Order: sequence, then C-alpha cells, then structure tokens
Amino acid sequence: MNSESRSSVNAARSLHNKAIFLARSGRHREALPLIDQAIGLLRQLTKYEGATSLSYQKELAASLIACGSMLDNTGESHRGLQIATEAADLCHYIVERVPRMWIEEFVASRCLQAIILMGDGLLLLGAKDAVKPLIIASMYASENLDQGARQYLDEVVGLLRRAYREDSDGVAKEFQRITGSPVPRWVSDSVG
Repeated sequence: MNSESRSSVNAARSLHNKAIFLARSGRHREALPLIDQAIGLLRQLTKYEGATSLSYQKELAASLIACGSMLDNTGESHRGLQIATEAADLCHYIVERVPRMWIEEFVASRCLQAIILMGDGLLLLGAKDAVKPLIIASMYASENLDQGARQYLDEVVGLLRRAYREDSDGVAKEFQRITGSPVPRWVSDSVG
C-alpha cells in the first residue's frame, strides 16, 4: 500500500467512525454526508488497488451497511434498500472468494435488507420479500457460528417470525419456493 492509499483508507475510516458516532447519537442526517464520503474514498481505493483488494472491499461493505441503516432511519428506505442490497452483494462476493471470512458483515447486510423491506410496521414491498435475504442470512449464520455470526441468528429468527406473523400465506409460499420445504415449526408456531 502506498502512502496515498494509506492516507485515503485512514480518512475513510475516520469518516466512517465519526458517522457511526453521529448515528448512534440519533444524528443520522449529519452522519450521511460523512458516510457517503467514506464510501467514495473506499470505492476509489477498490478501483485503484484492483479486484484483489478484499480488505478495502470489506471496509466498503461495512460503510455501505452503515449507510443503508442511516438512510432507513431518515425515512429514505428505498435508497437504503438499494445500498443494503449492494452491501449484501459485495459481502457475498467476498465470502465466495475467502470462505469463512467476513461472515458477520454478510449476515448483517442480509438482515438489514430484511429490516428495510419489512419497515417499522409499514411494509415497503411485503413480508414475503424479506424471506430470501433471511434464508440466506440464516444459512450462513448457522453454518458459521464460530465465526461470530451467532449474534445475528436470533435476529434472523425474530425477523422470519415477524414476517410470518405479518403475511403467513405469502411467507409460507415464498419459503417453499426458495427452499423446497415448508416453513419450519419454529417459525409457524410463533403465531398465535
């Protein structure tokens, strides 16, 4: 890494950290320009360093996840979903190239997709649309519990149950279509 790249990655990290601090303080609108700058720097680094720069791509994915969440918290859920989907795709790319690494970010990005899809009681598309990212997240989380994904497994289960409560027929059909199996009892028994 040359000094220019080192400077850019340090600036991106600082911007990311400050944006996270602001977001945790409830100042999401102030955080967005900072996280956007971090994303811009990291995009440049991944282009400059080439496709082999997985560490920059991991940092880019983390910033995209944060940005998606911030956008959702400011009411820009559709844009947040686009960013969360980009993060999930990037995390999937990383996980495919370096098996069993960065599983946490991948699972977190899929959970974020589902959270945004379902909204806070206000469905953007429909509960069934959250099934695919949740199934993907649950597969990776349950296969990689030793890699730090355990913390997300409960969230995945909770989100699947919530989706099922909101649209049991739609979720059951989508689950069957994707997995070839009926909805597990640990999901369907949560209704009632």
